[in-house]
Amino acid sequence: MAFTNRDLERIGPKMHVPHSDLTPYIQCYQSAYRDTDLADLVKHKIISDGGAGVVFNYGTPLSITIGEKTLKDISGCFITRRTINATYLTMKEEVHVIVTFPLS
Repeated sequence: MAFTNRDLERIGPKMHVPHSDLTPYIQCYQSAYRDTDLADLVKHKIISDGGAGVVFNYGTPLSITIGEKTLKDISGCFITRRTINATYLTMKEEVHVIVTFPLS
């Protein structure tokens, strides 16, 4: 599946500045929310900044690919390790996800 910005338009990602109490720990976070089922898969590319991240998934389980490793059917909260490769979140059906980008 090719990655295009049109894919992301369907889930409405938004970048947020954290509350001032969190700025010593988090540089920003991104949210995506879509309450209705998607007709097909949406792949969201996160460019690596060499840092780790925390993903909160409250929607349908998703898949995450870092490098050549793919983890499937992930829900709840998980931490991504420091990466040098792009990370891809593959979502379907209901999308309710928040991704934090901690300070490195």
